[in-house]
Amino acid sequence: MKVIRAASVLSLILIFVFSPINFSFFVSVSPASAVDLMIEEDTEWSGLQTISGYVTIVNGATLTIKHGAIIEFEGRSGITVEGNLRVNGTPSDPVLFRKRNTANVDDVYSIDGFGNIYARNIDVSGGGSAFETFLIGREKRDTFIQHAEAMWLYRGAFTVRDTGTLDIEGANFHNNALAVYLNRNNGFGINFHQSNFVSNDIDVVSAVQYGNLDMSNNWWDDANGPIACTLDCGDYYPRPYQKIIGTINFIPWLDHFASSSSDVCTENCFSNVMFLPGIESSRLYAKDDPG
Repeated sequence: MKVIRAASVLSLILIFVFSPINFSFFVSVSPASAVDLMIEEDTEWSGLQTISGYVTIVNGATLTIKHGAIIEFEGRSGITVEGNLRVNGTPSDPVLFRKRNTANVDDVYSIDGFGNIYARNIDVSGGGSAFETFLIGREKRDTFIQHAEAMWLYRGAFTVRDTGTLDIEGANFHNNALAVYLNRNNGFGINFHQSNFVSNDIDVVSAVQYGNLDMSNNWWDDANGPIACTLDCGDYYPRPYQKIIGTINFIPWLDHFASSSSDVCTENCFSNVMFLPGIESSRLYAKDDPG
């Protein structure tokens, strides 16, 4: 019996050693890994650029994208900004960020900022993701499952993390799963104005806990500003608005699609429901209430 078992083991070893094996059964290998790029010195992009993997701008390097450039992403891809990203679009010749295969919901891209992002006059579509996952655990080793805790995982078309900075004006964010994700504790170094949020699943997710997060003078797809939740919208963060999760300052807002710096609501600009720590709701005005 021992001889039979030894022969069986030896046969299996020989099969694994001399037979061709497709290891894709064990490890998911994306062809995008073959086109990953490290930008280690100052670089300039123009025209059409297709990103099929992950581009990393290392600390100390700057990637400058010239006006009129088109940045297309395919598969699961993105740009990680450890250094500096400068996007120099113009009103007549913006820079486009978009998915190459718009119909493929599994394609996801994100510009992920640990460093500094500066962008003017950009058009961003098809980016970001937001999905719910569950953590399942048990209280004791000898028991069955006790509880399952839901949590949300976010990637913005533009994401800022830790001490990264974001300075954006003249942007058009449309048809994104999640337009902007601010995954940091404070609002310092975030400047976001004169931009549009149109037909996104979620406009902004903010984890900012302190410091004024100023996202005023933007268009939120409605003349009355961000649309409040009439019912509980749910989700991981407090959510008084349909497309904003977390706390931001959006007052005053633009009263129509951003086309010039004068398109700002200045009269009777308020939010009926504004989430503040420790306060369920309040009526906030752009100017002091004379009453």
